[in-house]
Amino acid sequence: MFDETVPVIEINRLNLDRLWTYLQLSVKRADFIAVDLELSGLGNFSHLRDKPFQERYARIRESVQTRSILSIGLALFYLEKGRNETGDEKVIKMSCRVFNITTMAARPFTVEPAALKFLSKHGFDFNKLIETAIPYELKNLENPLCQLWETVLFSGASVIFHNGFLDLAFLYNHLFCELPEQVSNFQSCVCDWFENPEIISESDKERVGGRGLFYDNKYIAAVDGLQATFLEYVFRKYQRMNLNEHKAGRICLDIKFNVQAGKNKLIEDDIDFVDCTMSAQFLRNDFSINKETLESICDHYSSNGCCKTINCQKAHEVDLILDIECYQIQKKQNKQKRKHEHTTKDNPDSKAKSRPLPSSIVQQINEDEEMEETESTISDNSGISYEKTHFSTRGCHRAGMDAFMTGFGTLFSQRVHIFKNGTLDPKLANKTTSPGLEKPLPFIRSTYSPPSERHQELWDFLSRKKIEAVKMKSGIQ
Repeated sequence: MFDETVPVIEINRLNLDRLWTYLQLSVKRADFIAVDLELSGLGNFSHLRDKPFQERYARIRESVQTRSILSIGLALFYLEKGRNETGDEKVIKMSCRVFNITTMAARPFTVEPAALKFLSKHGFDFNKLIETAIPYELKNLENPLCQLWETVLFSGASVIFHNGFLDLAFLYNHLFCELPEQVSNFQSCVCDWFENPEIISESDKERVGGRGLFYDNKYIAAVDGLQATFLEYVFRKYQRMNLNEHKAGRICLDIKFNVQAGKNKLIEDDIDFVDCTMSAQFLRNDFSINKETLESICDHYSSNGCCKTINCQKAHEVDLILDIECYQIQKKQNKQKRKHEHTTKDNPDSKAKSRPLPSSIVQQINEDEEMEETESTISDNSGISYEKTHFSTRGCHRAGMDAFMTGFGTLFSQRVHIFKNGTLDPKLANKTTSPGLEKPLPFIRSTYSPPSERHQELWDFLSRKKIEAVKMKSGIQ
């Protein structure tokens, strides 16, 4: 559970000096850090779908070297120690701060028409970007953005991305070191960033858990078996499930937003708010949507979270997709109920032997099963028109809100492990997904493809600070 609006703190050139210390301390103290980037372009990879991944990586490297980071979103989550003070032992209490940092490379960079169109469609304010963006020089370690990323790396927090390979490549090349030519070398570099070194003993590793490791929300959603894994779907799906878990008295998240800045007081212009109110149909548990609305959803969007059709007239509403799923689940539940009642009526002795399905199993009905008998059921459905929600990631706060959605998705998925251990499951760490790969890409260090000398020089110092932070947050002396 969390408030219906998410406050996003905007950091830019005009308020950076005033809020810099507040931002740095917020990062250092976080237990979990979710990251998202907005970019000036991605490059064209369509013709590389069936090519070796090294060819795709070479194109990624070219894009990284010629594009700019336009905003960095950070969502910082803090485990509250007194989580049971309300007497509800199965609620994991957290506080959260969300930042959106407006940035722009100081050198000339490529801006793709497709990226401009995408950002404009989502309400990105380019005038504001030009006027207030924090300029940065690539790999200038004196730049505040480079220092901020270093703080993330040595914070000892679990760092969460959504489909994070491309974002990692941008962060590495723009804020740390020259991106290697070979993907295997890059894997070794990222492994350095997110590996808890051997200096931490085997006996302490259980206490350390997932601290200091990398997690990919899209990969974890795929492991969970969700019908779709695009960010808005995962977030809104888990937001609903979290409320259901709370109502059922099971383990859930309770997140409060803390924007207190102490001496560095925030002003009204520093904060924007994103509406996360859930759909009226879900809150009423009434999914009697009319036939026209049920047939209006765009199939490509429902699978991928995007649509390439120009002026597509179909609906691109993630809440509608989820409401239709709920409709299908209710239909299956009613079918099971009728079957059970029919069996009991025909055989009264079976009543004592039969047991209702546990609610947890009912909620987890396989959503990958194709919708059956849809047309015959919908044809008689004279339900109400769909009521759109106000949920949107539009505007210059998009990266910040995307970071919050990314963090929430992984934290909800991992709620049982967090409840028992206070950390994420290390078995899911340091793997990411990427188009062109059938299996997750692991971040492992290769003896044959080591990081560059420059990388090792930079990381030797930071790794010692990371070890200290990981031990401190794990309670290891």
